[in-house]
Amino acid sequence: MKRAMKRSRLAVRTAMMVGLATAAVAVAACGSSQSGSAPSGSGGHITVGVMIKDTTQPFWSPVMAGYKKMAAQYGWTMDLRNGQSNPATEVAAVQQFITDKVNMIFVSPDTPTGLIPVIAQANAAGIPVIVVNSAVAKGAKILSFVGASDPQYGQALGKAVVSALGPGGGNIAVIRGKPGDSPDTLREQGLMSVLSKHPKIHVLSQQPANWQNALALSVTQNFLTKYPGSRLQAIVDFGPEGYEGAEYAQKAGRHVKFIVGDYPLQVRSAIESGAIYAAVDQDPEIQSETAMQLAHDYLTGNKAAVPAVDYLPLPVITKANVARYPARWND
Repeated sequence: MKRAMKRSRLAVRTAMMVGLATAAVAVAACGSSQSGSAPSGSGGHITVGVMIKDTTQPFWSPVMAGYKKMAAQYGWTMDLRNGQSNPATEVAAVQQFITDKVNMIFVSPDTPTGLIPVIAQANAAGIPVIVVNSAVAKGAKILSFVGASDPQYGQALGKAVVSALGPGGGNIAVIRGKPGDSPDTLREQGLMSVLSKHPKIHVLSQQPANWQNALALSVTQNFLTKYPGSRLQAIVDFGPEGYEGAEYAQKAGRHVKFIVGDYPLQVRSAIESGAIYAAVDQDPEIQSETAMQLAHDYLTGNKAAVPAVDYLPLPVITKANVARYPARWND
């Protein structure tokens, strides 16, 4: 796994400064495609199917850009479909890939269990499946998972909380993602595994924001109202949506330390201004590019180079190191 991760990081970083505007993918609910010639040794033209759970969320724009860039590099046709955060739509998209006899399927599901039966159908059809970013539950036979380890992601958030509060601890509130979403569930587990070792840190409340900026701001305002004065020392948001709440608290003069997940331009600016204490950075474009590299290895006969799991780095960004980390996407 380490060898594969090193290879993927070196190959991907060479192209990371390409502007997202030139790499944007035109996505419709029915899908989109691009054509080219097959890679050497593939034995024919390659078509891949990509199902992303919700292409309208800003996080997925660089993911789509990574897919498009690598498909163009390899000369593959790509059918990209929006799952619309609807399990039935997601299943239908994968079933269409199977009907079309694509060479490889990539999925980022809305729930960890919704695609298990249709992945079995892909297995029966001899089509390998790579899962990107959002894990599937046990019971699905996949070629590889590429993305962040969400338990480690949650642990990184927890360690940032410990660093922010110091030995005296304090009270925190947590803004969750979408209930039932695999990243939300696993990040909560990782966070609590760290906080359980620090009895002076108390979680006063947890509320979901469904990965939505407006809702995250509302939840933050509720927390600040419910816990006035110095009753609240930190707020953790499992996604980047917390930047609006962090800026609101800063303007209101509330000295609450915000720790968030992901690192778009807005979070970077909030770290620079001091509104956000720390962010855990998963680079979305690297995930899709790495997944496509693994698919290329597999389809060109280098199957031994494909790990069952390829966890990518999760650096923690603070004011001390923010200058070294350019933000790769815009929320």
